[in-house]
Amino acid sequence: MSNNTGAPMQVSALIVTRTKLNQPLEVLNVLAHNKTKFGFPGGKLEETESPLQAVLRETEEELGVTPTSVAYRDTYESLTPEGREIKMHVFTGNVSEDISPTNEIAELHWLTYEQMVSNLDTLTPMTIEHILPLIKSL
Repeated sequence: MSNNTGAPMQVSALIVTRTKLNQPLEVLNVLAHNKTKFGFPGGKLEETESPLQAVLRETEEELGVTPTSVAYRDTYESLTPEGREIKMHVFTGNVSEDISPTNEIAELHWLTYEQMVSNLDTLTPMTIEHILPLIKSL
């Protein structure tokens, strides 16, 4: 990974879903302490890390659990809420039900696709442009 400030920021994210009997699919949304928009477990790649290694490490750091059934979905490019170019490597996976936010996460919520669409002002451009269509296809 380059330290060139002109290059897009490289991040990995884990889309965690759950279903309950006769209920719509829910997606885990997290809010980091220093952010104003909800996102997903994940974060910046360290210099020698692969996208998969980053998503595993970040999920453990943010939720205190190791994700399972992790599968690569796609890589998307967009802008951060602050206007910086970002390249996000997106994975899907599972976590145990007994998760709680660590000191890196201020809030976590399980939301349906419809709830997310009804609250676009709380979502990042990346989520609106690329992740919502992915979630709808799951």
